[in-house]
Amino acid sequence: CKRVHWQRVRRQGECESVGTDGEQAARASRQVITFPSDKMNTPIHCTHSVYCAEFDSARVVTGSRDRSIKVWSIKTGRCLATIKGHRGSVLCLKFEKDWDLDSKNALTAEGFTDWRRGFMVSGSSDHTVCVWDLYTCSNNDDPAAHADTAVAAELRGVLRGHGDGVLDIEINPHWIVSW
Repeated sequence: CKRVHWQRVRRQGECESVGTDGEQAARASRQVITFPSDKMNTPIHCTHSVYCAEFDSARVVTGSRDRSIKVWSIKTGRCLATIKGHRGSVLCLKFEKDWDLDSKNALTAEGFTDWRRGFMVSGSSDHTVCVWDLYTCSNNDDPAAHADTAVAAELRGVLRGHGDGVLDIEINPHWIVSW
């Protein structure tokens, strides 16, 4: 079991290049996830097994055997981001729920005040925990628009020290606990 003060990692973590894009889910499928909506049921096809999922009021975030994390819109079923950084299957993840709705998460740089920064951690069969900053642009004129806004991610740090795959993670305002 590992315990790390996450705010310290977020401030001092090493930034590495991370791929993000808004690619749609692949056509071939072994597994289908269905997102209920007032207007439709949208099947999402995944090319590999999905090992974990977390959600908030607007998004479902999944971790997969293909080493990726995907962010999906609950409202439309659209893939909002594909995040890559692990060298093994993503077995667990946790993220700050509805980060884009909280004004305390607003960026302060000129030209970026509509942007919000959130937080996510993910564990993998590669024996690591990745610490991520998540970004999205909040539309103050239409709070409902946050449901289908693209998401970007920046890898803030990689925590090493597990002797085997990381099977579960818990976070709170001060700590990351993984085992």
